[in-house]
Amino acid sequence: MSFLRQTSRLNCLRASHPPPIARYRLNPLVKSPALQHLRRPFNTSIPRHRYFQPGDREVPRRKDRQTRQEHDEEGDWNPEPPSKSKQFFNTPNIIVGGLVGACIGLYGYAALVSSAVRTQASSEATAKMQWLHDHFVHSLKNMKEGRYYTLVTSAFMHQSVMHLAMNMIGLWGFGRLIVSSFGAPAFLVLYFGSVIAGGLTQNYVWEKRGEWNAGGLGASGGVLGVFAATACVVPRGQMGFLFIPMPMWLGAALMVGLSVGGLQGHWLPTFGHADHLGGMAFGALWWLIALRRGRYYWGR
Repeated sequence: MSFLRQTSRLNCLRASHPPPIARYRLNPLVKSPALQHLRRPFNTSIPRHRYFQPGDREVPRRKDRQTRQEHDEEGDWNPEPPSKSKQFFNTPNIIVGGLVGACIGLYGYAALVSSAVRTQASSEATAKMQWLHDHFVHSLKNMKEGRYYTLVTSAFMHQSVMHLAMNMIGLWGFGRLIVSSFGAPAFLVLYFGSVIAGGLTQNYVWEKRGEWNAGGLGASGGVLGVFAATACVVPRGQMGFLFIPMPMWLGAALMVGLSVGGLQGHWLPTFGHADHLGGMAFGALWWLIALRRGRYYWGR
């Protein structure tokens, strides 16, 4: 998130007409090849910024030319900033917000069904709860009965408000950064690929341990996959791990260590540690084979 703000600050400085010596040092950053010739996989429609310099003969498109301000004496063009509504209803907020809204909506429905089972104990409420368990809980039983889609649908179901809040905060923070940097298709492949990879890894551990009645739910695998990819893109970006500020590479290393220790039975036995590791592994692999070619070179 901070490296995007860094880029926007450079743009603002560039438009404020700094002194010649400051402009000399700023131009290589704003017009660096990493920003001007950025290649994002699966997305070629994201506009690349074009900064006008003295002597340029290019003019803005007709749509921009109708609303632009007059060029100043140096030939720079400073378009009007987008409105607050356009800033909020953008692709990252819509894509990630849709996933967050689906998770919150399904949790609310499951809470209503659970409350009906406790208070009414009717057969209808019990049938609804069983339907949720069959179609939105990842388990070896559901997999053996042919409900393989529960690998994905279980990512929309959560156990508690705290479980939901932690996953949605992570998804909202890291997910929007990936969408704005590499496009929605690359993010969706990253997120759902991490969900599936984490679920398959958890299946393997359950089978090895003979835990045939175990089940899991939550978006942790997908969120940690997005987090791992973000840590690979901007390893020196700052984050808060348990409210402690640290570089993202260190937070990723700590998460891997916690998950490995959890698999050994040292702590948090109810957590899906194998799911976490599988999701992070897919996130790092997706960065290596796809996102790395369009990465932002920030903090050099």
